[in-house]
Amino acid sequence: MNQQKKNAALQQAIQEGPAVSEGHDPLSDRTKLRPIVVVIPSIAKKKITAHEGEINCIQAANSSNLFATGSSDNKVKVFDNTGNLKTVLRGATQSVMSVQFNKV
Repeated sequence: MNQQKKNAALQQAIQEGPAVSEGHDPLSDRTKLRPIVVVIPSIAKKKITAHEGEINCIQAANSSNLFATGSSDNKVKVFDNTGNLKTVLRGATQSVMSVQFNKV
């Protein structure tokens, strides 16, 4: 089955609604549950050369179309959802091991 057919089948399954109706105990009747299918892309849509060192962490913002990366080059870089660099945060004295957006 090619990728387009897989995507069409998944889209149809999503449109059919939830696997379990409200108020129903899914453990009482497992025969009516549909399997949940996750498809991970096999090829990247875009490659971003983001840092001079290894990327240690990445975080997507919940409230916007941004994501941030932290690296062993002591920088945090913020990108939009198309991969365009928005800003660079400098000043860390060691590798950046974690990034997180504030909840707004």
